[in-house]
Amino acid sequence: MAAPKRLPRLLRPPRWPALLLLILLSAGGLAWVFCRGLSDAWPAYGIYALSAYTTVMAAVGGVRLLRRGRAALHRFPLTHKYLTEAAFKAEVSLRLSLLIDLFYSAWKAWAGIRFRSPWFGALAFYYIVLAAERAYLLHALPRARQDPAASLRKYRFCGGLLLVLTAAVAAVGYQAVFGGNAARYPGHMIYGAAAYTFYKLYAAAASLIRCRRLRSPVHTAAMAVSLAAALTALFSLQTAMLAAFGGDAGWRLPMSAGTGCAVLGVILAMSLIMLAGGRRKVRGN
Repeated sequence: MAAPKRLPRLLRPPRWPALLLLILLSAGGLAWVFCRGLSDAWPAYGIYALSAYTTVMAAVGGVRLLRRGRAALHRFPLTHKYLTEAAFKAEVSLRLSLLIDLFYSAWKAWAGIRFRSPWFGALAFYYIVLAAERAYLLHALPRARQDPAASLRKYRFCGGLLLVLTAAVAAVGYQAVFGGNAARYPGHMIYGAAAYTFYKLYAAAASLIRCRRLRSPVHTAAMAVSLAAALTALFSLQTAMLAAFGGDAGWRLPMSAGTGCAVLGVILAMSLIMLAGGRRKVRGN
């Protein structure tokens, strides 16, 4: 009868010094098992059990720490506003994305000059114009709250600009896929490009959720810009990784061409929807 009473205590995460000790013991034990080739020996199963228990406790403790941190952030007016007001959170995210896009476009421009790469230069121009679209939307936010027709015109303008940029990226992508001019990233740059791509995919998903809540043309346009940037970054990263690690594999060409067509198709569809939808709504108003 004593075991059930003790079970909940085992499931409670220990204090941080004890948890850090468990992590060190688990990591050291696993390193000893795999370095010695003892993965099937009977002591290894005890280490596996300890590692599994440590992982669960670390996850539970991490969740509790995040909850406490979030509760602490609510004590400050600015962070409380960020956590509770969707419109303010969207504006902050738009400003952050603008800064990151400007930095990334400058990085691409430097790479285009340093490695004499038209692909890097074209992408730098693409991200500069996307950053300009974000700045345009930020400038339009105060007026859009007062004038719905103005926000629809901004929404339609961004759709037209996205359409022009899609044509430019299609031309450069064609040269990269079929002309054999895909960029070859140096080691440090390919990791930076991968980190930027994953960030843009996360930002696009978060922007999609926010725009469904806010139902604002300006925020919807910002979501479209985020998604276009994420998809372009994904296509660029895939092309570069295939050029670096794909060798002479026969599947490189169809894989790059398929991804490029899918990305351009999605961006083209978004552009046309923004143009047609914005025009219809402006006329309706």
